[in-house]
Amino acid sequence: MNKVFLIGNLGKDPEVRHLENGSRVCKFTLATNESFTNRNSERITTTEWHYIEVWDRQAEVAEKLLRKGKRVFIEGKLKSDKFMDANGVEQHRRSIRCLHFELLDRENPGDGSFNRVYGSQQEPAGNSMEAAPIEPPF
Repeated sequence: MNKVFLIGNLGKDPEVRHLENGSRVCKFTLATNESFTNRNSERITTTEWHYIEVWDRQAEVAEKLLRKGKRVFIEGKLKSDKFMDANGVEQHRRSIRCLHFELLDRENPGDGSFNRVYGSQQEPAGNSMEAAPIEPPF
């Protein structure tokens, strides 16, 4: 099974490309943090950066809603890419193909509401971007 779950903050605003075949891809980085206490009782926080890509109708929604710093839950699958850099050297990158995302920031601070769930590649195309209220995942 190839399944990835991440909760983190966007590192920058999403970048959207429109492909010749009419598809749309939205790419952004996501920072996840892990904190622990070392042997010297010092609090250490490490950050991992993840490359995220969102496709088609979901990319359109991501482009409108996601901004640098927003907290988001990502469900997707791990993907490995090979490409040639500007110097002609083959490079490898792991990224996450987002199948589903949820905004975790409050819509209206103070009213207790949370943002909505956005799509799943596994749902029928007509319903894939319908918003539905969610409970916080914690």
